[in-house]
Amino acid sequence: MLNEGQTCREKYVDIAKGLAIIDVVCWHISSPIIPGKFVSFWPIVFFFLVAGFYIKEDEIAKPAKFIIHKLKTLYIPATIIYLIAILMHNPLCRWGFYPIGSAHPKTNVDFIIWDSKTYLFNILKTIVAPNGELVMGAMWFLYALFFALCFLSVAAYISRKIFKDRQRADILWFAIVVLTSTISVSLNVLYGFSIPRISQSLTAATFILCGMLLKQRLRLNFNNWIIMIVAVAIYLQYIMLPHSHLSFHYKFPDLILPLALGIAALYVILFISKKIERTPYLSDALSYIGCNSLYIMALHIFGFFLCTRLLDTFGLSENLTMASSLYTYKIGTNFWLWILYLAFGVFVPLIIIKLFRVSQTLVVSKFRGIK
Repeated sequence: MLNEGQTCREKYVDIAKGLAIIDVVCWHISSPIIPGKFVSFWPIVFFFLVAGFYIKEDEIAKPAKFIIHKLKTLYIPATIIYLIAILMHNPLCRWGFYPIGSAHPKTNVDFIIWDSKTYLFNILKTIVAPNGELVMGAMWFLYALFFALCFLSVAAYISRKIFKDRQRADILWFAIVVLTSTISVSLNVLYGFSIPRISQSLTAATFILCGMLLKQRLRLNFNNWIIMIVAVAIYLQYIMLPHSHLSFHYKFPDLILPLALGIAALYVILFISKKIERTPYLSDALSYIGCNSLYIMALHIFGFFLCTRLLDTFGLSENLTMASSLYTYKIGTNFWLWILYLAFGVFVPLIIIKLFRVSQTLVVSKFRGIK
């Protein structure tokens, strides 16, 4: 997962991932410069749909091998990043990243300096089920992706054990995934019942499976103007007409609406990305950002925190108040401050991961030299 040499399979897909992760960063900046409905929903479903583009069905039906591979490439790297954030909790409090005395906006627990016992507890909790560290607020996506892929793998294995016929096995596989997701969403909407990590992952599994069907079975090329117009119309209807707020915390009324909107947005952004692919420098930059989108997802909030501290250091935040998310200041319509937060949210993670890769290469080279 940390290997920069990993080749991107289709450049336009990585361009689209670059646009999507920039949208995620914009959503977490507390500013009305871009209306919330334009940036709040589609990237999350987009990333899950794209995750299904390159799944090899024969590999995913072998849970032991598949899950071990995802542990190495997804869960363990994500947990290492989270553990580093946990170990940095007290320094982040002392440096002002976490406002001591203020409550975490999600958990409503006050920020305090941890003692050794609390540190140990949170380290153990992170290894089992990471949750609650403000600077890692977007990491839920990586864990939801991991558990969704595990669920898909186990469901595929069970289906093929029950039916030797491939077509019947696939039908059962799709039925297990979609019905389980539907039940999960229904329980949450009707009774407010959800299981952290698991409920999100069950819904994500349906999105991943749909992405696989669109790309591998239907073989969509995302270059049809008629479909593009229909997709734009579907998404504009969501933006322009009143709907209940869509989020990944199951505030939507069903599974079909977010899936339809997500697929529409997927088609639009991939259609646009194919056009951008013809523009050399822009396409290269967005493709690079897209190839590293998981790290930007994980670390962009730290970039915001760093930007906030620099604003404080240089006395540029005297007339600003902290947003309720505690990620950024409320910057209103200050375009240049918005650009600054956006730059820190995108480029700080890229710099961090670049430095890590360079260090990794140097250590490996030195170790080989010693041997």
